[in-house]
Order: sequence, then structure tokens, then C-alpha cells
Amino acid sequence: MEVIYEMRYKYLDVAKGITLLFVLMAHGCGFPFGLGSYCTAYFMALFFLISGYNQKNVELNRTCIDRRIKKIVFPYFTYNLLIYFIYAVWEGFEDIQDAWLAVKGIFYSSYCLYYPINTENNVFFYCIENNATWFLTAFFCSNIVFLFYMKYCKRVSCKIITILLFLVLTQILYYCPIFLPWNIDKAFIGAAFMIAGHEMKEKNIINIRNRWHKILWTILSVILYIFLVNINPGINLATREYGRFGGISAWIYFVIGVVGSLLCIWGSEIISRIPLLGRMLAELGREALAVMAMHLILYRIFDKMFLSKIFFEYGSIYYWGIAVLRILSVCMVIIGVVHGVQSIRKGRTKKINMG
Repeated sequence: MEVIYEMRYKYLDVAKGITLLFVLMAHGCGFPFGLGSYCTAYFMALFFLISGYNQKNVELNRTCIDRRIKKIVFPYFTYNLLIYFIYAVWEGFEDIQDAWLAVKGIFYSSYCLYYPINTENNVFFYCIENNATWFLTAFFCSNIVFLFYMKYCKRVSCKIITILLFLVLTQILYYCPIFLPWNIDKAFIGAAFMIAGHEMKEKNIINIRNRWHKILWTILSVILYIFLVNINPGINLATREYGRFGGISAWIYFVIGVVGSLLCIWGSEIISRIPLLGRMLAELGREALAVMAMHLILYRIFDKMFLSKIFFEYGSIYYWGIAVLRILSVCMVIIGVVHGVQSIRKGRTKKINMG
């Protein structure tokens, strides 16, 4: 049974690894050949969708909520505390007000206060390179909404109505003049993606057995994805931007997120069979939480140490060489530290059990 589990689910880690690379590129160096929109339009949706796919035996009780607090909320504050300390030592705050604003940003956990972001005299909370940690609080709130869905929605009609309701609520919240704390305004679209992932598992949609059916669905999905991304650009879930059509774009974004995630997962099934590449991407996907949270502050350190007095023309071979080195360095440092901490914990646990 263990072998079957690894064969079935390794490609999901690979999908997260590939998508996380797109996140690192989007925040660090951009994309060649004009591929940016196609690589970024779906990428946050995939993490919600795969989480829903992997959910099992969930109930709306204190145990499930406590488990999510331990796995999401505790890491959120831990990573932000670490980033705060690194920033304070490495960069330093101009005054006590800047230091206090960073603390308020950690607890409010949203990109800024007023929507849209270009509002005059807006208050920007993420000022210590902790921008990417927004995903953790959005993920937690989406998980809580998803737990209610799992408890009360059993019939097919109820499930369909719930997804439609969540998209309507997302559309309404798009017009909210402020960004809600803890990214509550993104909780319903995140939960909708989780529901989509869970239903894909229930209906076995991802694992299409017939080869020709899968090829046909892949071709149709690619065509649909390219078409929708082209007519609905400008997606950025972190800043509540779902595309060019305002709140209505939330509906298009949902389709883009689901179709894009499916294409990534189907591609990952193939890549996961490539020994070295598959293992590396799967490892990156397994540590997605840490890499997502810490990569921006490490980018800043890398740039200050190695690139502060060097300029490369965008698109040159040197530019992309440095970009690859930067991404690999950051990933290796984060994964290495995570594995080191895990080894220490295992050692302590072993000593306690032996004692």
C-alpha cells in the first residue's frame, strides 16, 4: 500500500514544486518569452486545490481546528518573527514607528489597508519582506470555511450551490473598500478551490485512465486556459485582483485556477517519473510553506551581499544565470535549515522515548 501511495501522490508534490518555482521567478526575475501571465495566473489556486484534494476524515470540531492552528497559524507567526529579527539586524528600522508598523502588519496580515492599493495615503503593512506570508492566513481562513462545507454540504445540489455562493461572496468582497484582516476577503475563493480539489478526488477526475481521453482533455484544457488568460489578464490574488473585469473576473479566475492546476498536475505526473528532477521538485513541493514564507527576505540578503554593485541587462545570459543561482541558493538554504531543525527535533524525541 505504501508504494501505491507514493506513486499516486508524489506528482502532487512535484506540481507544488513547479508552481513554487513560478512564484520564486515571479518575485525574483520574471519569465522569458512572455510566459509570465500563463505561469502565474493559476499558481496560488493550485495550493488551495491540492490541499482540498488531500483532505480526508475532516470534521468541524476543535481537534481539526487545533490541527490547522498548529500547522498554519503557528508557522505564520514563527516565520514572521524570524523575518522581523533578520530584517531588524540586516536592514534596521528607521524609527520606532516603522518597527511598530511592521508588528501591526504581522497581526493584521493583509497587503495594505485600503482597496485599491493605489488609494491616496494608503497604509502598507508588509514592509519587512514578509509579503508572501499573506498566503498562510488566507489558507487558514479558507480551511475554516472548508470545514463548514464538509460538515453541512452532503448533496450534489448543495455542493454546487455552495461553490456558486462562495463565488458570489468573493465578487461582493471585491468591492470592499478595505482589505480585511487575515485575508478573510480571499477565504471564499480559496475554499472554492479546495472544494474543487476535494470533488476531483471524489470523482477521480485527475487520474484519467484512458490515454486518448487524457490527451483530448489536455488539449482542450490548454486551449481554454490560454484563451481565458488572454482575455482576463492582471490576476494577483494577494491584492484581490481577479482580472480585468472587476468583481465579475472572480468567476473567470476560478475556471483559470482549476484548469491551470489540472494542467500542472497532469504535467507533473510525467515529470515525477524523471528520477533526479522528480525528486528535486517533490522535495521543493514538500517544503513549500517554508520557501513561500522566507524567500523574499533571503532574496534581499542575497542581493545585498552579491549584487549591490553589479548590473546585468534584463534578458542577457548573465541575468538568467544569476537568477537561477539566486533561486537555487535560496531554496537550498531554506530546505537545509528546515531539515536541520527536523533532525534536531527527531533527536530530542528519540532521547525522550529512550529515557
